[in-house]
Amino acid sequence: MNIPELEEVLEKEDLLKVHMDGTVKEYVKGEVVYSNNEWHNCTDVFGIHKLEDGRYRIFITESERGMPRYSKVVATEEEACDLLVEKVRRAESIYQDKLKWYTS
Repeated sequence: MNIPELEEVLEKEDLLKVHMDGTVKEYVKGEVVYSNNEWHNCTDVFGIHKLEDGRYRIFITESERGMPRYSKVVATEEEACDLLVEKVRRAESIYQDKLKWYTS
């Protein structure tokens, strides 16, 4: 899967916004948080950006300063997309399970 396909999957599965770590995180394109070799502090977002060496970084930012709370560098776009979609699916599933438990 590549980034445009990832975006389609996230939209189709209603995962452009997910519940993670007690907040709602929103998907953004990598250029929003990283451009011109500089990290731009954006709170409560997740996505993928391409590094200068051709690798890809998955990121999830924190709520206070917008610094990466989770960051992982992988070799390929496909690997990054697969890992990110798996991570957000899992996070939203855990949230939905807890929500069902609390409302039952």
